[in-house]
Amino acid sequence: MPQESHDDAARREFQEETGVKESLVQRVYSLRGRPVNPNDTYFVANSHKKEGVKFFGLSVKADEVELRRNSSDARLRVYKFKPDLQGQITEMNERINPAGIRFFHVDLLQNTSDGFTQIAIGKILRSFQI
Repeated sequence: MPQESHDDAARREFQEETGVKESLVQRVYSLRGRPVNPNDTYFVANSHKKEGVKFFGLSVKADEVELRRNSSDARLRVYKFKPDLQGQITEMNERINPAGIRFFHVDLLQNTSDGFTQIAIGKILRSFQI
């Protein structure tokens, strides 16, 4: 939407695409750092003018997730939203299945070749200063 901030757009898109309640939407937060220009072949963004792609996180509480796949190696465990939180997420035009939203250990995600995932991991780790 015109004149909409990155933060407002992220919250609006998250709510529109997942159907979550407002209380969960308010936990969407901007990851620190300037926006990025992941592919200057297609567009040029000036991060000093806050142009480019911003990354956002969602604060999820430990009691809102449960194990989907257990392992003695913590890096191999996979988590999912608990059913009561899944109930707040509806199928919208994006056809998001809340049971399909999974959380993986950062060590596993660091092995991906996806540039957006790599950037997001770096920003998340920086946010927590890990």
